[in-house]
Amino acid sequence: MYSFSSFISLLILLCTINELDATANDVVEDKKDEKLLSIFNVVTFPNTFCTGSASKNGTCYTADECETRGGTASGSCASGYGVCCVITLSCGGTSSDNCTYIEQSSFTSTSSLNSNPCTYTICKNSNMICRIRLDFTTFTIANPFTTPVGADAAGTTITNAGATGDCVTDSFSFTSPGSRGSPVICGANSGQHTTSRSWIIKATQYTCGDYDSLGGPPGCLQYFTGTTGKISSFNYPTSETTTTTSSSHLSNQCYSICFRQEATKCSICFASAIAGQNTFGLSVSPNAAAKSAVDSECTSDYLQIPNGVAKGAAAAAVATTQKFCGRILNLERNLAAETSVCSFSLPFRVDFKTDADEVCTANTDATTCEASLPPGGSIGFFLAFEQIPCA
Repeated sequence: MYSFSSFISLLILLCTINELDATANDVVEDKKDEKLLSIFNVVTFPNTFCTGSASKNGTCYTADECETRGGTASGSCASGYGVCCVITLSCGGTSSDNCTYIEQSSFTSTSSLNSNPCTYTICKNSNMICRIRLDFTTFTIANPFTTPVGADAAGTTITNAGATGDCVTDSFSFTSPGSRGSPVICGANSGQHTTSRSWIIKATQYTCGDYDSLGGPPGCLQYFTGTTGKISSFNYPTSETTTTTSSSHLSNQCYSICFRQEATKCSICFASAIAGQNTFGLSVSPNAAAKSAVDSECTSDYLQIPNGVAKGAAAAAVATTQKFCGRILNLERNLAAETSVCSFSLPFRVDFKTDADEVCTANTDATTCEASLPPGGSIGFFLAFEQIPCA
């Protein structure tokens, strides 16, 4: 029987490179003795961002430079003197160009990569670069292990929850020498779950101190702008219209999600992303039914919202709740109804942590088995956020 395994590792290197032609290109049209009629002119244009004909961003280069860099000309720029050069890396590729695409077209379990693991290297294009942002335009690889809970045909209880959430077939990570990398992720992180693997990842570089841009501040794995939006744990099927019962969050996650504070906004609130559906489930329940859990009950898997308060609370309200887990998002423990959780703490951020194992004993009620009852305690989270105006 054919088995497929792929470890995909994106290695982000802070390389020292030559900055030749880093700011502008010279296009020689023609030139003769200045005492004669000039028929040669030098046209100079900067290597700025451009939008290619296929809706991908690129950098404006001369046609020759684009070919030398291994890029693809996608439309023109600089009044026709340059081409919008889109750089796309295949497995094993290296680039120092800003706005580089890491791409693998769809392949199935009967396909294979040229190398395994498949490694990409992104080098900073100048010493002023401090952060590299990865946007997952498309990202679908094999799902993590999901525990079957209950009894098999012989009546034996299945409790192999320790592997739930582990990326045992495919996995993706990126590392940055001397800095913090990413957790290992897998599954469908754009669109729906499928059996074919594919990814398109855009790598954009940001200069040091540019914390208000889409690059975000240091220490934030994800960074969101705007007054409203949605966040989710990796592998949450965000395209589904009802609460999932079959997917699982990933093991060994520990990262921060940050939000730019927009003008005139003083707090941020979180609630389930699907109206009428509870899209939150982390760890066991404090009750045999699906209930909320907070703070000291949250020791394995949880979402931390600093100084959580109720929506509509004043900025001076005393906040005592920091960690949220269980099957319902609520400021208090052992409740079945969900509520919005808000925070005035600046900068706006939440922290997500999961351990290496899911809990499920032979007694498979919600107090001892994370996969028992909907919403399961291993589904992760899918939340809408809203920044609230200052009072």
